[in-house]
Amino acid sequence: EIVRYFGNGERYGVCLSYSCGGDKLGRKESNLTLGSAGGMAKVQRKTSFFDNDFVVLRDDPYINLDLRNVVAFHKENAAMATIVLRKNVDTQSKQNRAIKLDAFHRVSALREHWWQSESGMNSVDTGIYIFSTRVIDYIPSNQAYDCRSELIPKLVNANEKVLGYESDLESLNIGSMQDYLNVSLALLNRAEYKPSSIAVRDSG
Repeated sequence: EIVRYFGNGERYGVCLSYSCGGDKLGRKESNLTLGSAGGMAKVQRKTSFFDNDFVVLRDDPYINLDLRNVVAFHKENAAMATIVLRKNVDTQSKQNRAIKLDAFHRVSALREHWWQSESGMNSVDTGIYIFSTRVIDYIPSNQAYDCRSELIPKLVNANEKVLGYESDLESLNIGSMQDYLNVSLALLNRAEYKPSSIAVRDSG
């Protein structure tokens, strides 16, 4: 329904392309799910959709982050990848991957869970990334591949320039119509939004 409604985006002044969970192989429908990295690689290899650095983020949270600042940071440092990090970690975010940066904001260590972290790991991965189109070369074709658990570690291990952008990001899950209504009303009223009634979903 989404594809049918929005089409290629032309009537809205944007360009849209899609990577669906299944794909047609001949006359049969495959249930192959390609994951976040595999899906974007599929789109790029089929359509050359990305002609510049691009942003990857989840589709269901409300975030209070100016992505223009993150993109500018990424471009100024000529990074292969930039990870948006959340500082001042609280209990709810300790399921997320802990990341250590060096003095130049470069990722120097990754720990899959916060309790495995070491001294100097003060931030966690939010699941928001800026990528150079060159990352497509690191993603295998026609198989499931994930940005967080596979692509980012692969880039770090290959000594590519992977940077961390530290922020005070608040990410609020909009997983239901009630969640959406609560967030929308708060923004319309320009009130200070308190997320006590909305589940906070960490990236993972």
